[in-house]
Amino acid sequence: LTELANCKAAFESFKTHSSDAERSLAETHAAEMSTWRAKSDAEIDVLKKHLQDAESDAEKSRDELRALVSSSSERDELLAETLLRLEASELELDRATRALRRRGA
Repeated sequence: LTELANCKAAFESFKTHSSDAERSLAETHAAEMSTWRAKSDAEIDVLKKHLQDAESDAEKSRDELRALVSSSSERDELLAETLLRLEASELELDRATRALRRRGA
């Protein structure tokens, strides 16, 4: 009977120690998970900031490209007008040169 009481006491002690060990392990795991979550959240925040910066840079680049295309179109139009004027001037010069030659000058 004494041995049974001793076994019962040992079993209760084992359950208490086992439960304490499980609780300690669970608390350690929860603390590790909390630390991991905090680090992950910080990394996510940094990545979100980088994404926002990249999107902003991309928008600026698109705006610069649009401005460049627009100025390029304006430059092309100006060049076309200049070439037309040059061609008209050359035609006028040719006419004038022919007229002078006809008059013997």
